[in-house]
Amino acid sequence: MLARSAPGEKYCTGEVYRYLRGDGEKVDWSAAIWTSRSIPRQSFHAWLVVQNRIPTRDRMIGWGIQVPPLCLLCNVNDESRDHLYWDCNYTSDLWSIVAGRCRITPERRWENTLHQMITLPPPTSTHSLILLGWQATLYWIWNERNGRLHSNQFRSIDSLFSIIDHQVRNKIQSFREANPRRSSKMMQLWFR
Repeated sequence: MLARSAPGEKYCTGEVYRYLRGDGEKVDWSAAIWTSRSIPRQSFHAWLVVQNRIPTRDRMIGWGIQVPPLCLLCNVNDESRDHLYWDCNYTSDLWSIVAGRCRITPERRWENTLHQMITLPPPTSTHSLILLGWQATLYWIWNERNGRLHSNQFRSIDSLFSIIDHQVRNKIQSFREANPRRSSKMMQLWFR
């Protein structure tokens, strides 16, 4: 372990943490997930989605749980991460609206969208807005899916977009104090 032999040498918890954690594998998608301007629960959810760790029906069936395989949002195809993000017509239509607000062309396949987020130009107001909108969309799609499963509540695409719109605007407003110029630029981009 880490033993200090020299008297008076300071104990560093950060050093112990790095030792215990070990050298983690560097992943190319981390900058698209862990941003300082994101909403933490949405970043965490995006992290789960990227690693395909959300309990979609295809995964539950793989675990031996007896569930119907159909997507709760479209009832047409089997539910999987790649179907939910963006093969499903419901989610694809929602992502098209959000991507349009962010001024990007929406991809229809999960891997292409992830690549698009990874290869965004360096951090700018546009970059921050796109990641904020993308993560909010991932989160609220999963929220809608769970609402249908557990509460039998169904929201339209417009209703879900309204929630995303309000959340994105509120997050942008939260930057106003620290960086009014960036906040204003992001708000203009969102409304343009």
